[in-house]
Amino acid sequence: MREVNLLTRCTFLLLFFILVVTQICGATTFTYSWRRRRFNQSFVLRIYSGAILALASGITILAMMEILKGHPNRWPYLAGCIVILVTRLKVSFSCDIIRIINNILDVLIHLNSLTRNPNIFRLRHLMFLIFSIQNITRSLSMIMRILFPIILENPKDANLVILALFWFLILLLLQITLNISLFVVLIAIFNQLHRYTRTISNDVNKLRNSPMLDSGQVQVLIKQLQSASQLLINLRSKTFRITMQTIQIFQYPWLCAIIFGLMPFNCFRAIDWKDLYYLAICAGNIIFNCTIFKILSWESRTSRSFCHFHLSNYHQGLDRMIDELLHQEIWEQVKISIYGIALDMKTLLKLLSIGTFLVFVNSQSHLQR
Repeated sequence: MREVNLLTRCTFLLLFFILVVTQICGATTFTYSWRRRRFNQSFVLRIYSGAILALASGITILAMMEILKGHPNRWPYLAGCIVILVTRLKVSFSCDIIRIINNILDVLIHLNSLTRNPNIFRLRHLMFLIFSIQNITRSLSMIMRILFPIILENPKDANLVILALFWFLILLLLQITLNISLFVVLIAIFNQLHRYTRTISNDVNKLRNSPMLDSGQVQVLIKQLQSASQLLINLRSKTFRITMQTIQIFQYPWLCAIIFGLMPFNCFRAIDWKDLYYLAICAGNIIFNCTIFKILSWESRTSRSFCHFHLSNYHQGLDRMIDELLHQEIWEQVKISIYGIALDMKTLLKLLSIGTFLVFVNSQSHLQR
């Protein structure tokens, strides 16, 4: 077993930092147990997150009711806030996230024991995490610069609603960052599986081209390769299922993120450099997220090295097992979609086209005035 290198340590520390931030803000309610080496639901964090959620919910509802007394036609805003609160409660206290993270830990443990190499992360994986943190900080900075002038001009009740919604936006961004972190870990796992697949494929080619071994030695080596290949197939299948479950859980946060990501294109008129900077941040966030989706889909494909595993002259069982792999569900790439909408590069072009169209219409209407 190799030693853990500095890059892997830094990546795990960054993942731990993201988890701690989500716990402080009340976005997650689970902690890591060093004794059991698993994530468990924390009763203290549940109370802490529930108290913050109840406080923000109460402030939002009471402030909206005060606003409705003077403006009854704004009742859709109160209905929208209630929908956000209910969905936020469902995502926050869901046990599915804990189960998925524990399943990822199990895959990492089995993968490390199989490959004898705990260093699954590369520099690009660390950069993905750094870019995700950079995106959330820039988004929060942009939201603060937009909301603070509005708070200074509005009455007290409206300010309370704006502050509560600002907190909900922070939680939404933290959920998106947590999901991106899970995707980065899954990308690293798929990449490590590809590398180990190439290793087994090279061993198979060496065995096929080795004329100096007798039949007994060949059978022993084939059984070893078959056992390693079977473990590899199981890990690939389990990683594929974990990825699909992760996409299923975070559908609603991604839908909200897309909607909030397009809203600035309708608010700004892109006349001065300040507005252009805000729009560039929004466009960069959308491009980064779709790039992560594309990389995950690309890494989830079945390696071509499996097609060269056949040893028909020695062992037909290994051939049948590889043929079974090629007909499994992981033969297809992971397709990330939310409520039937595929999040791929075509969708990215559509979103950017919609944003550009909104900016063009708003700028033209402003110039005509």
